[in-house]
Amino acid sequence: MRRSLGQRLKAILSFYDLEDAPSFIQDPVNPDIPYEGHEGELVVIADDGTTITFDQPKYDIICYLQGVLPNGTLILRFPFTRRVIFPAGMADSLASLGTAATAQTIVTLKKNLVDFCTITFAASGTVGTFAAASVTTFEIGDVLTVHGQTPADVTAADLGFTLNGVRRLTG
Repeated sequence: MRRSLGQRLKAILSFYDLEDAPSFIQDPVNPDIPYEGHEGELVVIADDGTTITFDQPKYDIICYLQGVLPNGTLILRFPFTRRVIFPAGMADSLASLGTAATAQTIVTLKKNLVDFCTITFAASGTVGTFAAASVTTFEIGDVLTVHGQTPADVTAADLGFTLNGVRRLTG
């Protein structure tokens, strides 16, 4: 008996947030193939109901600061309400300036006031390059702060960035 997509989704969702949830689920078409090792990931069922894949929920932080970057400014203070993981190198994160810096400009990202990443804008550049040596995990209550450099560049203006992380449901 073939169950509808709604029935399969209901069965999968019934395991959400249960302490005794199984550590694997089965593909509705190939029940002999268990999917293991995907704790904390979202279950994605293809539109045609034939395959199951897993995805980590995205978690983006978006910020814009209008005008010339002030000297040593605290640009953003962001307390976390969920567990979020940022990859080494900050893959898929983007930063730009509306007006290029005259000299190299560095913006520093901190976890609980400890540096974990920099965004560097080359002289005359408007696209930032991220540098983060390792994966950084923010737990509930941790605080991300973003700081401008001292002294600030006199022309770097209109900073915008998107930090791309993933939200972990468990683990």
